[in-house]
Amino acid sequence: AACCAMPVPFVHKPNVLVVMATGKMGLSACAAFVAAGHAVFGTSRDGDHIGLTGLGATPIGPFQLGDKASMLHALKVSQAGIVFLNTLPIDANEVAQGAAMLAACKESNVGHVIYCSVSHCDICPADVTILSAKFEIEKLAAKENLRALTILRPVSYFENVHDAASQNPLKKGYLKNLHDPKKRLPWVSTVDVARAAVAVASDDTRWNGKTIECSAWNGSSMELSD
Repeated sequence: AACCAMPVPFVHKPNVLVVMATGKMGLSACAAFVAAGHAVFGTSRDGDHIGLTGLGATPIGPFQLGDKASMLHALKVSQAGIVFLNTLPIDANEVAQGAAMLAACKESNVGHVIYCSVSHCDICPADVTILSAKFEIEKLAAKENLRALTILRPVSYFENVHDAASQNPLKKGYLKNLHDPKKRLPWVSTVDVARAAVAVASDDTRWNGKTIECSAWNGSSMELSD
């Protein structure tokens, strides 16, 4: 008997806006969402960035981090259903940054916000603001009553031990780090975190309201240098 294949229904994937798209984590997120078939937009301070266009993402800018009007504009241009949100830890106003961008997501009725926080931010001393500010933003996000919210909490990034901008080049047998060289610690790559974000975005019903610790490997600085 003759048979024919049933047509595969087209499934629209929501547009994605990546905030702080030109950093290591942002570029990895853009690459992962593009590879997953999403139309991806990334914020950029100068409005153009060869790293974004090279990945197949569309730059939006000039973008002012923490400015609600700037975020609303980016959301309008991108028509994003998913926002991968980063905040800048070296900024004294990081909590205000997060508050403004979360408010814009709420006002724009974004379908799913994925906030890239940091591991142990909920148990660190309050004066360690590079961590504690992230937890304050997590609490603000929960209060916004967003349509869907997922928190990712990465541990130390592999990329941080190979960063030319910090005069920290990784060479065989040599690694510059603040940790006890023999102490085994958890590590993760921005690529791994980006893949987790894509998986989370594909099932917002399952991952809404969840906080996910992101770790890929446990090892010492001595092992890394080898």
